[in-house]
Amino acid sequence: DNGFIVVGYNSLFGAFINDVTLIKAGGSGQLYTNHITGKVFFDNNDCIYENGELGLNDWVVQATSSSTSQVYYGTTDANGNYDIVVDTGDFQVQVLPKKYWQPCVAAFNVNFDALYDTLVRNFPMLPIAICANMTVDVSAPVVDNCANITYHVNYCNYGTTASGGSTVRLVVDNDLTLTGSSIPWILNIDSLYLFDVGDLGINDCGSFTVTATSTCSGLDAQAYIVSAHILPDQICTPASPAWDKSSVTVEAKCDPDQDSIRFILRNDGIGAMQQSLNYIVIEDQIMMAQPTQFQLGVGESMQIVRKSTGSTYRIIAEQSANHPGESYPTAAIEGCTTNSDYSTGFVTMFHEDDNDPFVNIDVQEATAITDYIQMRGYPKGYQASGENLVPANTDVEYHIYFRNPTADTISRLVIRDTLPASLDLATVTPGAASNEYDFEVYSNGVIKFTFDNIGLMPDGSEGSEGFVKFKVKQVADNPDGTLIPNQAQLFVGYEAPAATTTYTHKVCKVFTDCLILTDVNEPEIPGVEVKAYPNPFASSIVFEVKGMQNSTLKICVFDNQGRLITEQEAQGSSLTLQRGNMPAGLYTWRLEADGVILNTGKIIAH
Repeated sequence: DNGFIVVGYNSLFGAFINDVTLIKAGGSGQLYTNHITGKVFFDNNDCIYENGELGLNDWVVQATSSSTSQVYYGTTDANGNYDIVVDTGDFQVQVLPKKYWQPCVAAFNVNFDALYDTLVRNFPMLPIAICANMTVDVSAPVVDNCANITYHVNYCNYGTTASGGSTVRLVVDNDLTLTGSSIPWILNIDSLYLFDVGDLGINDCGSFTVTATSTCSGLDAQAYIVSAHILPDQICTPASPAWDKSSVTVEAKCDPDQDSIRFILRNDGIGAMQQSLNYIVIEDQIMMAQPTQFQLGVGESMQIVRKSTGSTYRIIAEQSANHPGESYPTAAIEGCTTNSDYSTGFVTMFHEDDNDPFVNIDVQEATAITDYIQMRGYPKGYQASGENLVPANTDVEYHIYFRNPTADTISRLVIRDTLPASLDLATVTPGAASNEYDFEVYSNGVIKFTFDNIGLMPDGSEGSEGFVKFKVKQVADNPDGTLIPNQAQLFVGYEAPAATTTYTHKVCKVFTDCLILTDVNEPEIPGVEVKAYPNPFASSIVFEVKGMQNSTLKICVFDNQGRLITEQEAQGSSLTLQRGNMPAGLYTWRLEADGVILNTGKIIAH
């Protein structure tokens, strides 16, 4: 906007990062001096603020310039007060309501024709429905094998009435052993722990921690999964009359004695599916076949069985159209094998079924972090050519880890993150953290987490690590190939800021186009069946022919540029291709019998 930024900081010896002073000036060098202030509060139906009416914390208010379309943001404090600093000109001011709320006035138009002016616009909020709106989030600073881990569970009620008593259901990974918690659990069945967190009033929040030890026999990058579900979890908006009342759920079960993995698709709704939906099965990062249709009546289920090869398997199913909430039926299973070696690093590539605010699934790969600050993006994204591919309209979650590398205790820490234009700033949802923080949203895509009195202990001691998470939606229908780079800055004391590494996602418009399809094509000769297994493979892969007598088989393998990499021959009904010096990657194959092409397909060497 042809303005100026003046920035500076003061240095304090011994601290590794700092807080800075930033001043924005207009095109003529003047500071933005106009303020739009007000209060967002729970109104008693007269749309006028009265003493004692509840201020609503962490609500976002935005002011949009009529001339430039620039958006300025403010965030309400614990009393519901907000303050937005703007330039001169005309602005439309509106609050971004949380679920089950509506403002008395949708928007205000304001004008500043001079500097140093302040206008007050309050937003009385009325309930659309009398309903609790529960949120929960769970995570840990870092997860590693053979380690003591502290998980932090944060929860809130952003609804229009008290929760009437709330419980959190925590399901921990089979390779985690709970050793304690800051509040007692009231029930434990296998890996399920139930916590009573009491009655939460409007805008009330709370937190607790659980401690656990991880297995010492885990593999590098294996997934540790902890899920949290807070009750009540009702959805109070009326269901669409177009919904057929079916509800698709998925489940993954390991049966190592039968060398198999079973996926169970079930209709848990009160209505039959009125039309077919699709599901896909992914092995590691490979979609083994085109999407498959299914249709289930009330209470019906079906099983999809895959051979257990040590690969990571995931099922993703479509949900019924107009289904209430934001359900995304998916389940993954890793390490389903009697062998001590199995594939890792694939669970985090894909989104989990936690779009609804009352559910959160934390998946972290076992890793030892050497950096004292780090940003991680979830889903990690499908890995292709060094890029992290995610579908359009998939929510992104960021986990910012920090550690005190000094010999002094840090008392205050600030994180600032300037989000790219491909993310919707207005949808940022702050999540779990190791310590209490204040959350704010600024103009130009800036969000801020302030940790006052954090007491981050010196390096190497307990309490020297921390983290914060937040979730944000993509801008609707980001085009194919859109880049989503994100980097945060950490400030401590008065030292120069330290930046995390940049985590970049790339948008793949159609989800199935993001995946490698290694389906075996229809055979060239009727009655002949060709199987290729295991796929992906490490040292060798078997091509098996059924429906043909003893023949001379020949396999030709080509790289992604169509160059012949290797060819091998064998007599009989099967051929074992030895990998030899083939680099890891995707290959196309052609199988012949006595000079006649039987089939073609794709294989992957890892």
